[in-house]
Amino acid sequence: MRDDRIYIERIIKYCDQIDFDCERFGDDAEIYYEDRSYQRSTDMSLQQIGETVNKLSSELLERYNEVEWDAVIGFRNIIAHRYEWMDRNRIWMIIRDDIPRLRRYCNKMFQDIS
Repeated sequence: MRDDRIYIERIIKYCDQIDFDCERFGDDAEIYYEDRSYQRSTDMSLQQIGETVNKLSSELLERYNEVEWDAVIGFRNIIAHRYEWMDRNRIWMIIRDDIPRLRRYCNKMFQDIS
């Protein structure tokens, strides 16, 4: 569980980084769609979230199964291998809706296992 705590902290850090990017560049979909730097920055954090989730223990993922962990890992693979075909509308929805939920859930997980 010690490693799981480290990985959960990293996931929270990447969620926070996405929030920082939204504050820095502007919390507006149109800005996001037009600004490649904004996209690359958030994409890197999303990719790192998937990488880190892949390191969590199977026991932890089974215990905390309210998140579709396979989808998080799968999305990382899309970012890494099919970058040019990504749906920016869907990614914006992930940034605005899914990332805050993921952060809250990971904070709960971290508190539970600490």
